Amino acid sequence: FDHVLTQQEILANAGLCLVSGKVTKSDGTTTISGALVEAMQGVSLINQATTDVNGNYIIPSLTAGTYDVRGSKIGFVTNTLTGKVVTAGQATNVTMALQTVLPTVTGVTPSSGYNNVSTTVTMAGTGFYGGGASSDVTSVKLDDGATTVLMSVSVTTDTSLTAVVPSGVAVGTYNVKVTNSGGTNNTSTD
Repeated sequence: FDHVLTQQEILANAGLCLVSGKVTKSDGTTTISGALVEAMQGVSLINQATTDVNGNYIIPSLTAGTYDVRGSKIGFVTNTLTGKVVTAGQATNVTMALQTVLPTVTGVTPSSGYNNVSTTVTMAGTGFYGGGASSDVTSVKLDDGATTVLMSVSVTTDTSLTAVVPSGVAVGTYNVKVTNSGGTNNTSTD
């Protein structure tokens, strides 16, 4: 009679094990494709895999032991889950979440303007896409005591956005607060 070997039987016969799982954003639902997942022992990389379009990965050909599993992708904070025990002939499930990096603003042009008219400003920085392929910015505000919301926000790249400062803002120098799915960062004094 014919018997098709299961994944666990194949692993057991070879004396190997594997780590598999899913990588998501910190919401635990939105999957991350193209993330690097590494099985480490101490500072040594043992094996690695890249997540597929559904955030799934399989790191094969591991020997039984204890591993740290590290996930990373540009635009996200690296996450390491320590002490994952894998057993010969078994698949160990390790699901992890990556936190979106906070946005930063490195410059605002123009850095000043009149408060009796609205002013369009361009901001240079990082993290405006939040690790994805399109805008992750949910709000842009001035830290002016009134927390003025900037209007007509347009994120053109991960490093550039434009917004309109409304007329009537009190005279002063303010931080710009940009929010993405990773949180809000006080990013500039321009």
